[in-house]
Formats: sequence, structure tokens, C-alpha cells
Amino acid sequence: MKTKLLISYTQLIAVMIFLGSLASCSMSKSTMKPAITVPPSYPNKLDALNGANLKYAAFLRDTLLVQLIDSALQRNLDLQIISQKIEIAQNEYRVSKSQLLPTVNAQMMTNPRKFGYYTMDDAGNRVTEIFPGRLVPTHLPDYFAGLQTSWEIDVWGKLNNRKKSSLSRFLSEVEGKNAWTTYLIEKISVLYFDLLATDIELAIIEKSLKLQLDALEIMRVKMSVGQVNALSVKQFEALVAHSQSEKVGLEQKTVLLENEINGWLNRYPQPIKRSPVFFEQDTMFGPLYTGIPSDLLQLRPDIRSAELLLRASEFDVRAAKAALYPSFNIQGFLGFQAFSTQFLLNFPQSLAYNFLGSLTGPLINRAAIKAHFNKASAQQMEQLLRYQKAILDGYLEVASELSNLEYINRMDTLKERESEALNQAVEISRDLFLGGKATYLEVLSAQRDALDANRESIQIKKMRMASNIHLYKALGGGWR
Repeated sequence: MKTKLLISYTQLIAVMIFLGSLASCSMSKSTMKPAITVPPSYPNKLDALNGANLKYAAFLRDTLLVQLIDSALQRNLDLQIISQKIEIAQNEYRVSKSQLLPTVNAQMMTNPRKFGYYTMDDAGNRVTEIFPGRLVPTHLPDYFAGLQTSWEIDVWGKLNNRKKSSLSRFLSEVEGKNAWTTYLIEKISVLYFDLLATDIELAIIEKSLKLQLDALEIMRVKMSVGQVNALSVKQFEALVAHSQSEKVGLEQKTVLLENEINGWLNRYPQPIKRSPVFFEQDTMFGPLYTGIPSDLLQLRPDIRSAELLLRASEFDVRAAKAALYPSFNIQGFLGFQAFSTQFLLNFPQSLAYNFLGSLTGPLINRAAIKAHFNKASAQQMEQLLRYQKAILDGYLEVASELSNLEYINRMDTLKERESEALNQAVEISRDLFLGGKATYLEVLSAQRDALDANRESIQIKKMRMASNIHLYKALGGGWR
């Protein structure tokens, strides 16, 4: 009979494994990540070195800007929030890792009980002696002190793949923090450049105002002797008022820029220390080589994060597939048990143990497990597409910034020539006007054109500075 029973158990196990195998084979295989190809170089650019390997303190040569970034990386609330998300993901990984090991719990239990009178248990107890000459009491205490354990043996790798998925997601959160670090460096730098440009614009406005006030005073003198009429004076007064309003606007812009920078640094409004001289590309930045496009796969945190999420989705698919196989579980306890605490630690009389091994496999709920597998497969395909998109976006971002930087450099050269010519025109028109060889309208026009050209030149220089930092971030620099 024992042999027959053993055969029955063996057959049952074989049937369950067979059914699990059939169900799993009916599912499609997990989508494998295809080989990712990127162009061998950027348009009209081929560098062996990559400037993204430079730390931001080496790339940005403005000491005050570096100090602002250092403070932002320590104080920024968004980075602190991301750090907490990393802590959450790390603990989720630890939880998934612990599920591979048996759970062992210390247990102390009291279980007083009374069986119903018309039951087999009570009927047996009424005639059974618990001690010689003493029957089992109607109210029977039960005390237990010992260890309780349960363990799912990970035969098919379900729990191990869940652990690997959690690890990949944890590492993805780390890369997310790196990506935010590069964004923060870019943001602080661009605001700093804007602040410097505003300072220079204010200086230009003040210089232009001085020239306009001088011209206005000359016009008033000429009007007093009848050489010009009131219309010319009013036009110069309007120009002065316009320049003064522009100055007020720039002063307000300075306040707003300082407040925005302070916000990123998680501090209340205060003046921002900055360089007193205007920025130039050769003194503000270190050498920025582009390297080759395949460097983006290792240097850009957003691409690395997308790759890790794709890897996590692959492990999710494997875990979902393994859920269709039978699971092996062991449960049990080991300790001391007695109806009275005075006998609880009597060894070996009070020693009690129980071990239960079980083999369970899905039968009726196969459709739900298959739906979960299909969901994991779709999520894997989604992550694959996101990974491919991240690579494409990264390449296009670098290519666009390279083209933009080239365009800005050309515009900067032309605008410098325009500003220089118009500044000379202001001096010439003033001298001609004093000599009676030019009208006040020519002086007025020359001053307006020079002011506009000088401010446009400053904006282009600011764009050039911003484009450099955009390219540095696009190449994957800043987080190291």
C-alpha cells in the first residue's frame, strides 16, 4: 500500500510539472533586445576624445558659477526627493532579495480551547487520562514556544528574476538622479549666463543713457537759441524715457533671475555673486570634444536609465513565465509544546515539530497568469521602444546643438561687426550734428540702432554660452 501511495505522489508531481510545462510552452518567448546601431559620427564632426568625461568643475572655469552649482547639488529639494526614491527602490530590492531565503519567526503562543460535548475529540478526552488517575480537562490550555518557518524553493527562477528586476529598477533610479544632476547644472549655468548678460545690458543702457542725456542737453541749448524746434527736443526726451524704462525692466529681470537661482539652491532671496567681467567662450569653458555617438550609451544617464528599465522588464517577463510552473513550498515549526507552562521546557517530552512540503501549480487560473505574462511582454516592448527613442533623441540633441553652436558663432561675428560700426556711427553723427552737417534725426537714429545692436550682440553671446552648456549636457557631461 505504501508503494502504491508513493507511486501516486510521484505521478501527481509529474502531472503537475507536465501541465506547467505545457502552459508555459504555449506562451511566446520574451522579446530580446536587438542590437542598437548609431551613426559612426556626428555631422561634420569626428573627435577621438569626449568632453563629457570632464567634471563640471573642470569644464566650467568660472569659480563663482561652480560654487553655485556645488551649493545646488547639496541643497536642491528635487535632488533630495530623488534620493528618497532611490532609498525606496533600494529597500524594495532588499525585500525581493530576502524572498529567496526561508522566513524564520520566533513564536510564543497560548491556545486555550474546549471541544464541543458531542464531538469525537471531547468524547475521546472524557475517557483519556492526561496523568495517571486524571482525565483530560474540559478546558485544555495549549502553550507553544519555538520557531516557525516557511520557504518557497525557487526552482524555476521566479523569485530570482524578481530580485534582478528590483535591482535594475534601483539602478535606474540612481541614473535618474544622475540625469537630474546634469539638468540642474545646465539650469543653474544658463540662469547665471542670463544674469551676466543682464548686467552687461544694464551697463550698455547706462552708457547709452549718458550719451542720450548729453544729446538732449545740446538740443535744449540749440532750441534756446532758435536753431531747433521743440519737436526735436521732445523726441530726444522720449528716447531718454524709453531707455530709462528699459533700464527699470532689466533691473527687475535681475531680481527675478536671482530669485530663481536662489529657488534652485533652496534658499531665500539674496544677492548672487557673479563675475564682474563679461564672459568669453575661451575663458568660460574647457575644451568640448564630442567623441563618437556610441559614447552616448555609456555617458548619458537618461539612456542608461532606459536600458536598465528594459533589463528590468526582461526579468519581469521571465518571472511571469515562471509563475506558470508548480511552486515548491516548505512550512513547519520546531519548539516546545505543553498544556502547562511548568512542563513547557521538559526535553524531550515537550519537543514538538511539524514539517510540510507542498507542490502547487495553477490549473483553473491559467488565464489570469497568461494575461499577466502578456502584460509583462507588452511592458517589455514599451521599454524597448523607450530605449530606442532615448538613443535617437540623444543623438539628435547633440547634432542640433552642434549646428546651433556653429550658427551662433557665425552670427556673433557678424553682430560684433554691426555693433562696432554703429557705435562709430554714433560718434560720427554727434560730431556732424555739432558741425551742422547732420540733422538731429540722424543722431537719434544712430543712437537707437547702436543700442539695439549692442543688446542683440549681448543676447547672441549669451546664447553661445548657453549652447555650450547644452552641448555638454547632451553629450552626457556633468554627473560624474
